Amino acid sequence: MKSSGIKDYDTYWDQRIHQGHFQFTDVHRKIIETAVETLGPSKARVLDCGVGPGHVFKKLAERYEVHGIEISERALELYDFDTSRIRIWDLNHGLPPYDQPMDLIIASRIVHHLADPVAFV
Repeated sequence: MKSSGIKDYDTYWDQRIHQGHFQFTDVHRKIIETAVETLGPSKARVLDCGVGPGHVFKKLAERYEVHGIEISERALELYDFDTSRIRIWDLNHGLPPYDQPMDLIIASRIVHHLADPVAFV
């Protein structure tokens, strides 16, 4: 499998920020709705792979224990919320270890960035 062609994700985020390309979209809304419908009001642990602009992470963290993975430290500068549960990590190396299982893993809008999406899944 070939990679996405992005070599420097901090530069990638600098460009997105410059272009204003980090707004809340219908895709974010649908991911949040689907997660809430799936998990309900229960206490749950969620892993957001590729936190991106942080919209999904921030909203779900209001209800659940949310953990995140983001490849770019530059993206973290966008966040106006607690980032202590977000790890800088390259998902091309699989998932980092967690002490407890997750109830839901979100991997939205990242698969095309991976060198081998099938291996990740």
